[in-house]
Amino acid sequence: DRGTGADDVVLLGSPGAGVNRAVELGLPAAHVFVGSASRDPVSYLGRFGTDPSTAAFGAVRFRAEDPTRLSWAMNVADHTKYYHRGGEALPNVAHVVVGDYDQVVRADYRSHPPWRLGGIRADPETDRPVGGP
Repeated sequence: DRGTGADDVVLLGSPGAGVNRAVELGLPAAHVFVGSASRDPVSYLGRFGTDPSTAAFGAVRFRAEDPTRLSWAMNVADHTKYYHRGGEALPNVAHVVVGDYDQVVRADYRSHPPWRLGGIRADPETDRPVGGP
């Protein structure tokens, strides 16, 4: 009833945010950001509501891949790499924190979980080079 008092929300590797839509967090969707690495299995669980990296959730998805990711499979270790130097997530989080929203590098949304129709290739971030276009 009192709101969060936060200007922005950043979700990293989230298996859900306890709500099904970003606006249910009490902020405009443009101020809810999500970084989900394509090979982080935790981020696909949807255990606590809609996968935040889908368009249906309504948050701003940003690039969050790490250069040490495996090229061929998911790896639970990728759930711990969001704050690694050299990865894509940390600079994007910093841009959100200081309010440089136009500097946040956006990522394409996931459309469905990897255990349906194509494995990890279901995430459009899977085949993109880290730091690349």
